[in-house]
Amino acid sequence: MAQAEVKHSVWYLKDVNSNFTVDSLLKKNKDFSLLSNNKLSFGHGKNPFWLRISFKNEDSLAYKKLLEVEYAFLDEVNLFLEKKKKIVYQSDTLGWKYPYSSRIFKHYNP
Repeated sequence: MAQAEVKHSVWYLKDVNSNFTVDSLLKKNKDFSLLSNNKLSFGHGKNPFWLRISFKNEDSLAYKKLLEVEYAFLDEVNLFLEKKKKIVYQSDTLGWKYPYSSRIFKHYNP
């Protein structure tokens, strides 16, 4: 049985002053820009980028998915799961400056 496609959208926001928090971003829906080509390439810089990813399962069955960040040379990667404007999950911080041994998934990409 083939799985139905899980549709997704990606929005991004550059934190030009490096002062956003997750709580402040929950109120900034309109400030995010839709990523139109699904290619994340912001170059090298010191300012963080925040991503908002929306998934929609078109099937009646629930699926488990794994989110992989393909470019491993990022200082920090954090994942937050939000439901109804509340954070319901926060991952450990990953990235090139954190030890490989501390990763939940022993993979070269965070």
